[in-house]
Amino acid sequence: MEPAVKAARAQQILADEVFTEALSVLKKDSIGVFLYPTATDEEIMEARKAVLALSLVERQLQRFVDDWKLLERKLKGSGP
Repeated sequence: MEPAVKAARAQQILADEVFTEALSVLKKDSIGVFLYPTATDEEIMEARKAVLALSLVERQLQRFVDDWKLLERKLKGSGP
């Protein structure tokens, strides 16, 4: 996939209200496990992994956008 197309799609996903709400709900639910007094160590570890995974997805999508912006600047700077 072309970097510009990938960046545009990533930006659309990051701006999508349903996607951002889904991430928010999933993170909130997982973080809630940390506060639950009877949560087992295994449940806490799984919740931690879930929060980290969701954050990694967000960061990777943002990286696609940022990488394209950097490439675009580089291409404009090396032009005539």
